Amino acid sequence: MTNNEAEYLGWYYWVKRALELWATEIDLKMDSQLVVKQLSWEWKIKKEELGRIASDIKELVNNSWVKINYIWIPREQNKEADRLSNVAMDLN
Repeated sequence: MTNNEAEYLGWYYWVKRALELWATEIDLKMDSQLVVKQLSWEWKIKKEELGRIASDIKELVNNSWVKINYIWIPREQNKEADRLSNVAMDLN
């Protein structure tokens, strides 16, 4: 699985869980500008697998009441999140 596929799937399951918890607004904050722009439909998705996951995400969102805010965070401002992510991955 590529890094982008993992980020797309993580986003999919995060939205799904937020909807199960009756969230009304979700902030998608990521340091991948590509993923943020593609999932907000500002940029075209060229890879077929990513397009399928994005369509699943869009279907989840369109069939709900939730508002999504797409927020890109430059990597240099996201070092703590990267560190915590690596700690979590090392535990598995």
